[in-house]
Amino acid sequence: MVKPFRELSEKVQQAILYGTGKEPVVMTYDDGLRRYQTTEPFEGRDPEHGPPLQGDRFRLGP
Repeated sequence: MVKPFRELSEKVQQAILYGTGKEPVVMTYDDGLRRYQTTEPFEGRDPEHGPPLQGDRFRLGP
């Protein structure tokens, strides 16, 4: 599911920008050759120092 960032819940927006702390989340990676999942805390994306977001969409779910 692809959803505009502004339509995500405040909790999800905060997790994307600042991380989940010690709370693990399931993340799916797909590099075109392989797809795998890992469960670990998410570091977040520092909005002031990180690279720009790719558009304003995030892929959620499998």
